[in-house]
Amino acid sequence: MSRLIAITGANRGFGRAIAVEAAKVWPKADLLLSMRSSSKGMEDTEDEVKKVGGTGCLSRWNLDISKPGSEVEVQTNKGLEVVNAKPYDEVLLINNAATLGKLSAPTDLTPADIQECMDTNVVSCLVVTTAFLKGCTCKKVTVVNISSGLAVNPKPGMALYCAVKALRDMFTRALSADNPSTRTLNYSPGPMDTGMQTDIRAKHPVTDVRNMFISLKEKGGIVDPYHSAEMLTLVLKENTFSNGDWVDYRHVLEKKNIPQREVPLPH
Repeated sequence: MSRLIAITGANRGFGRAIAVEAAKVWPKADLLLSMRSSSKGMEDTEDEVKKVGGTGCLSRWNLDISKPGSEVEVQTNKGLEVVNAKPYDEVLLINNAATLGKLSAPTDLTPADIQECMDTNVVSCLVVTTAFLKGCTCKKVTVVNISSGLAVNPKPGMALYCAVKALRDMFTRALSADNPSTRTLNYSPGPMDTGMQTDIRAKHPVTDVRNMFISLKEKGGIVDPYHSAEMLTLVLKENTFSNGDWVDYRHVLEKKNIPQREVPLPH
């Protein structure tokens, strides 16, 4: 079966991990990897994909989620030229790219803070997804939204991030209500060892929440992004989820009786 996997925010963090783990499971799959205008980090992603045996075509997709929706649509349509260049049997779109937004109490947010976070995390995601589904010629499409436990269990000082993740979850669920043939999944990867988690531990304005994440890191509770990405590919490969399901990393571990992998020490 010929397959293309499009991953937003693939030049670092969880996006890179998804690309690498997907290449292990589907080594012949073509990958469409999005980044902003700079190619910084993308070379490392491509090198890691090749090292694990990925032999599919690697294409770069210039996608800047901070741009207005009309520009994001143009960039998405450009990426679709790659998607539609071959008669793929299956296409996966993994909406991973996201930002943390301002960490503060809701009453300390300005209209500009709210607008920027919504445009970058919600408007861009919805535009990418709708343009992708509208323009993709493949009949079998799966849309995966990278969610968060904070979409269902909010923490103080993170109202924006919680809100945008919940909005993306519901939009992904609603996709299949309009088109049941489109497979949809919300996947919560756990609190991962990425730059975003580092920022939370360093900058969170609520001491109790900041200390909670610091303690989680010290006790080994932070998730290895590659292990979480491996669990995502397992869920996708088994393909037993219902459209719109919300699946958490730790739920997969419990169901499969798999121990959490320790985060590797820095080299």
